[in-house]
Amino acid sequence: MVLFRYLLFEFLKVTFFCVVSFIAILISTRLHEIAQFAAMGANSTAVLWFFLYQIPYVIPIALPVSALISALILTQRLSSHQEITALRASGMSLRTILTPVLIGAAFLSLFNFYVASELASQSHMTTRLLEHQIKTINPLLLLNNKQLSKMKGLYVHTFGPSRIGEHAEDLVIAFWSKQNQRINLMAAKQLTANLNQIDGRQVTLITGMANEEDQGYDNLYLENIHHLTTPVEDLYRVLQKTVWHINPDYLKMTLLLHHAESEWDQLQQAHAAHAGPETLMPLQRHVNKVMAEFIRRFSVGFSVFSFTLMGLAFGLSLGRQFKSQKIALVILLASIFLACFFVAKGYDEQLAPAVALYLIPQVLIIAASVWKLARVSRGIE
Repeated sequence: MVLFRYLLFEFLKVTFFCVVSFIAILISTRLHEIAQFAAMGANSTAVLWFFLYQIPYVIPIALPVSALISALILTQRLSSHQEITALRASGMSLRTILTPVLIGAAFLSLFNFYVASELASQSHMTTRLLEHQIKTINPLLLLNNKQLSKMKGLYVHTFGPSRIGEHAEDLVIAFWSKQNQRINLMAAKQLTANLNQIDGRQVTLITGMANEEDQGYDNLYLENIHHLTTPVEDLYRVLQKTVWHINPDYLKMTLLLHHAESEWDQLQQAHAAHAGPETLMPLQRHVNKVMAEFIRRFSVGFSVFSFTLMGLAFGLSLGRQFKSQKIALVILLASIFLACFFVAKGYDEQLAPAVALYLIPQVLIIAASVWKLARVSRGIE
């Protein structure tokens, strides 16, 4: 029992400090997004919450790597001090010695699965809502900030004086309209934003519409408005072309299960109605995307256990010298998993490639770790 507590404590201690370090490092890669959010006019409280919501993003990746490092350090130290040899000489098997750490890794895997399924999905949704809320409250930020206005189909230029988020004069906006598949043009002598609405003076709208007779040119509709008043949200939606849709990344596990059931029912009904490929293919892609999300969450959760097993297996050494080749193999296997994990996100609408990318690296890690442990247990370095 004393050995159980000692091994578990040492493993969890190093894992905790590694997780904190990796969170700090990985969040630093998101500083650009945080700074961009702050530049939209968010107050300090909103910026703080936006920063804290980034933590659940990085924990599912930071925890497996931290567990790997902790397991490597633990078994390498036990091997170099010949403690593994002494314990085995006293009658303990290698399985008994490593069991406390593997039990701890199993609980950490469950925790990581919970974070990926519940906390990360919720924080993902909340950060998007925070961005939407800030941009909706102050949409003229998009018109005065060239970086924020770099969106598909949106061009903004101000010829006159302006105050960020409040006022702009002699303004020209060109944006893509999904409704008529044309670029629309808006020119305003003056635009002023307050809490709830946008006020415009001498506004001109030029809208292109396809010619029904297909004579090779478009019809242009010109509107001159002396005084325009529109709700803030309406202008924001026009500029951002906001379309709300259900993304599996945003859903907690219970909601994801309901969403999967709904998508599957729609696909079965389409098959029963003998729908054509133009109907079946989008439904099949939606089902594949939801199933791939299930596999992704399982993979990132189980990775804590597989990475710990790999660290234990390749950290063991029969002699006092630790071979650098084992570290190179560990880095290679971990890199393959991380590379496949991030690439798989681009294949989420194709179930077979996504499942292969999520699961095959796990199988390789488990197989290599079991092979290494079997060799060490037989006294082969």
